Amino acid sequence: MATRRHANSPGDLLGLVPEELLGLVRSRELELGRAITGGRHGAHRSRRPGSGHDFLEHRAYIPGDDLRQLDWRAVARRERLVVRRSESEEAFALALLFDDNAGMRYPGTPEGVSKLDVARAFGASLAHMAQRRRDPLAFVCSGDAGLDARAAEPSARLERKAALVDALDTMQGRERFDWRGALEAFAVGLRRPSSLVVFSDLIEPSFGPRASGEEEDPERAIEAILDALAAFAARGHIVTLVQTLHADELDFPWEGDEVLRFIDLQSQRPEIEATGGSLRARYLERFAAHLEAVHRHCERRGIVHLRAIAGRPLAPAFVELLDRLAARDASEGRGAGGGARR
Repeated sequence: MATRRHANSPGDLLGLVPEELLGLVRSRELELGRAITGGRHGAHRSRRPGSGHDFLEHRAYIPGDDLRQLDWRAVARRERLVVRRSESEEAFALALLFDDNAGMRYPGTPEGVSKLDVARAFGASLAHMAQRRRDPLAFVCSGDAGLDARAAEPSARLERKAALVDALDTMQGRERFDWRGALEAFAVGLRRPSSLVVFSDLIEPSFGPRASGEEEDPERAIEAILDALAAFAARGHIVTLVQTLHADELDFPWEGDEVLRFIDLQSQRPEIEATGGSLRARYLERFAAHLEAVHRHCERRGIVHLRAIAGRPLAPAFVELLDRLAARDASEGRGAGGGARR
């Protein structure tokens, strides 16, 4: 994945999108498949009865719009393509949660792409596509200053886009991510059904602050996180977990007799010095069991689950994410969660 920034103006989300995804971002539309009841007008269908054909306004045609919505009289007057919008179209907020724990910084090689890079690229891509449709945007990540919950309430203002660019630019990976604080911020901020997209590796997370010396069972923390996400789904939100991993974590490419040092970037476990060959089989067995458990928990809770892998082509995973978000019924994701088993 190319990580070079593009020559866009400051605050431009496209500057955070790698070359590999630019064509998709510019040619595809962000479609959210379940009709919802929203609070302002946008580009998604509403469940609100009545006034389905009441004229609201004209807006510029966006590639992918239904050609039947073109207002040809207005086109003749303005000499450009415009779409007639009715009050049945309401904005569906896009909410992005970035787990920027220190383990997400792992790049594989000094010049490699990290899991955090992948989360940043996908988040910026979705946010740009949402902004193009004038959809409200909300996000939570830590950044340099720690968790900031002020952006957890959706807004379509340009200032929100600029705030996200700044947050993604400073997202470097903190030792531990405050899941409890992030989810509580969204519980307050997301007052209407939204599409909540979560980027995390879900590798030994901590659900919330712990008492001094208290150990937290990572598996229980994962269940607590997914239970909290399931509560959002029960409130009408569409919840998608993009489990962001690195190819090295899936393949464990160290097989020889050379003694290596393995360091926990989250500073929770002691360093291990051993040969890759002595660790590989047991590691792969345990990691496969972990991934299967996450997938099973997501299926049970109605959370759409897929994976994006740093160190492998990202376009197929991003296409799958767009397709999942456009599913006609949220239950489609329950039966196919984790389909990106790469």
